[in-house]
Amino acid sequence: MKKEAANFILEHVFLPPKVSQSYHDEAGADELLKKISQAAHEFADSFSRDSSERRIWAQLRRSISKWIDLYDNGEPCISKIINSLDTMLKDDVLLFYIKPQNAAIIVRNKSRGAIFECFEVLARTDAVLKATDALIRRFPARAVFLPEEKLRNTAFTRELGGAIHKLSVEKLKIAIETTRKANNTVVEERQSAHPRAVTEWLFGVLGSCGNAVPSHILCKRVHDDVLWKNTNLPWRRSGVWLSARVALQIALVNAELEGEGHGHYKNFIFTRRSSRPTSEAGSTNAKLGSSTFGFVQTATDEALSSIDNDMQRQWTEVVLREKVNVQPVAHDLLSTELLLTKSSPILRHIWERAHKGFAHVVESYSPPTTTEVTLPIGSLPTPAIFERPGDLLSCLVGFEFWIEENLGSWSVANTGNPSACRALLELLPKYHALAKRKYESHPERLSIMLLVMFELWIALDTIATTAHPLLLDYPPEIPSILFGPLLLSKRADLERLSRIELHIKSRDLRELRLKVEQETQKARDDKLVEWESKKQKYDKLMGEVEAMECGIWIPRGIDRWGKPYVGKPRHDRRCQKCAKEKEAKAMEISKHEWALPDNETLCKAVVFELGAPPALVSWRDATFYLVQDVGRSQAIEGPSRQQNLLTYPPLKRHTQHAQDRRVTLGSAVKSMLKSHYIRSSLNVDPVIVNNGLVPKMCDTSKSNLWTAEQTGKLSLQRYCYVKLSEPWNEHLGRYVNFTLHTTNSVIARQSVCPPEMGPHEAVYFGSLRSGERLQILNILGALMSLEVDLNSPAIAVLFRYAICQVGTPRTKLPLYLRESQTALEDEHISQSLLNALEVSFSKIEPNFKEVSTAAVLLGVCLNILSLTPVPKIATRCANLNFKIRQAALAWIRQMTKLRTDQKNARADTGALKDLSRQILIACLLCRRTFALDNDTQ
Repeated sequence: MKKEAANFILEHVFLPPKVSQSYHDEAGADELLKKISQAAHEFADSFSRDSSERRIWAQLRRSISKWIDLYDNGEPCISKIINSLDTMLKDDVLLFYIKPQNAAIIVRNKSRGAIFECFEVLARTDAVLKATDALIRRFPARAVFLPEEKLRNTAFTRELGGAIHKLSVEKLKIAIETTRKANNTVVEERQSAHPRAVTEWLFGVLGSCGNAVPSHILCKRVHDDVLWKNTNLPWRRSGVWLSARVALQIALVNAELEGEGHGHYKNFIFTRRSSRPTSEAGSTNAKLGSSTFGFVQTATDEALSSIDNDMQRQWTEVVLREKVNVQPVAHDLLSTELLLTKSSPILRHIWERAHKGFAHVVESYSPPTTTEVTLPIGSLPTPAIFERPGDLLSCLVGFEFWIEENLGSWSVANTGNPSACRALLELLPKYHALAKRKYESHPERLSIMLLVMFELWIALDTIATTAHPLLLDYPPEIPSILFGPLLLSKRADLERLSRIELHIKSRDLRELRLKVEQETQKARDDKLVEWESKKQKYDKLMGEVEAMECGIWIPRGIDRWGKPYVGKPRHDRRCQKCAKEKEAKAMEISKHEWALPDNETLCKAVVFELGAPPALVSWRDATFYLVQDVGRSQAIEGPSRQQNLLTYPPLKRHTQHAQDRRVTLGSAVKSMLKSHYIRSSLNVDPVIVNNGLVPKMCDTSKSNLWTAEQTGKLSLQRYCYVKLSEPWNEHLGRYVNFTLHTTNSVIARQSVCPPEMGPHEAVYFGSLRSGERLQILNILGALMSLEVDLNSPAIAVLFRYAICQVGTPRTKLPLYLRESQTALEDEHISQSLLNALEVSFSKIEPNFKEVSTAAVLLGVCLNILSLTPVPKIATRCANLNFKIRQAALAWIRQMTKLRTDQKNARADTGALKDLSRQILIACLLCRRTFALDNDTQ
């Protein structure tokens, strides 16, 4: 037996606590039927040779063999079905599992004819999910007796076999359950099919050819489950196994077993399950009690004994595994000498190596080469440039250089081209996603990223407002004070930022609306015609009902003794009057919803959105991307969006340029087309209804984001926020990232400063950025103070933020200077700063261990060089920059020679690593001396 079939039998017969989460497709049902046939053969052999029980079980085993042939791996053959109907013997029982219709047919052949019974196999999915325990179900649903003469008619059996075959292989629309999703009626495949094609149609036909007969009703507790995970169809208990059990029980209950049919069925099923010892064997045996057959009891005792022996064996293994015997160690074997009898070769190798000369092997190193990214000057780069093979950093830097040098000229050339807005919009999120990931934890590069993104938006805004000047009457929702947290040290970057801040400070749709209203009115007129037609039909049916009388049905049939009987007259279930009345009452019509809102303002907004210009759509999406995704850290969620305006069926055909809109109109209220109120009876609700949507601007990237509810404050602080190492960050982090604290608050908190920092140094540290305009003066004081350790990493970060963070823009010329940099216009302050820098550098120039201090001094020097308007100050800054470069080169040579000497002397690895780190920092310092503005290089 295949493993798949064995697992199938285990899951469906023995009900393990853990089963699959996807549909099994009845894989293994053939093997299951064969196992049932084999078990029936063994069960029959357990009775005495001449007993009626053995005869009945032998007949039943013969029938089960036909079940296997009819099922045929779930692909029944029409010739087999017809042949089985033509060649039925007395007391044969046939089982047809009609999977597509979720039904089964049992045929019990008797001497004067055959009884056809049918039932629904799998219960409804929702009923199984609601049940807290097993479902109580009754079988069969319907029974029809066909006389022998009818079954001898080969034409009839051929038609009947063909019908059963068609039902077994074809899905019918009337059987499939449907549901409403997104205003569409879709097939609900996870719901069990309705067996009406068998129980109503087929058995209705059979009933007309024979007689409806009563049948013994079986009441069964059926265990079922509906399980699915990452799959389309759920796992359900096998329909073949349930059908076989019901067929067995019906056959046994109706057999000549003197009322013992139920006991035979229970014993047989118990024998089948006890063939594999499980914990349920004992409880099932107790339920059967005295009804258990002798040979079944023997098999049960053997199964329980096997379980007990297995448990005893496992317990013995556990006890032995946990029992550890520690052998006592004899005292005469103890020794205080370390013998190391097998370590002689290793020790000899170490001894010989220690007496040999050591020469460090210098490995050649070739730094990786990076191809420079060259972009055409006259055309806008496409998002495809970020997918090129090679170094992403080089690609990002090349793109940023193109934006700085060429975006302005490209924007001027494409001002009259609205389609360029789409190209800019596609670049914005692609660049943001890659640069944000690559520049993570580097505030200076993240600041350049934000600068580039807003320059792209400026170009898009320029083109969009040129195409649609009405946009100029509305604010862009981007405040000019948003850029305070950025870290920009170069004059060119500050000038770019100033242009962005200055930019921020400084069609006829009547025909479309008429077209929408005309089409909606036509649909409404058609709906009224439909309503009139159905109303006339309804009135006609009700008129016929009033002129008719209810039908009377007199039951006739054969009782259990085989005698004909005539029952009491009763109301005919097929009463024509009631049927017509039911037909009339069941008539429904779908309502018509007006396509546009009644409110005139909302109506105009909807019509405008249908024909919104592409340039405006791109501008709106790009602006919202910057405001929401870049500027805000959290989104405010609202009710779920039930309808997108652009996909609303009555308006969808009128939508222009609808592709890839992020911001558009949506509604949190369902339209009538999607609600359960859409259909109504003719005489209950009005068929004409108003539009039920409440249009509001929404973000289509999420289902519950509405633009009007996004009121969070815009800030770029999180991109440029730096965290110091512990324990510095807890007490001093606020003094690095913000300038809102005062000197008094710093003095009040000096008692909680880190133990590595003295109280005076803590006051200097906290006061350096206490006041935006005082930062330059505080830097001068810190450079002249002996309390501040400029070689500290925390001090280096503090100085970097003090000289680079742009802060508040100022209103006086030159606009590229910020409020925090106003002091650099004063020549005396700049001279004092340079004097302090030169004195500080002269103190550390002989000591290569002060390379971090030199980096702090270089940062201040480059900032003054980039921003000072005084030429002689710029000259002094350039000279100091050259001195720092020469000192860095000397330090590199000095430390490289020292490291080589220490390697040859077999110095400590930790010391070598520290020296390597110092060399790397000195190299970075030397490289940074070349980071000058273009006009100063």
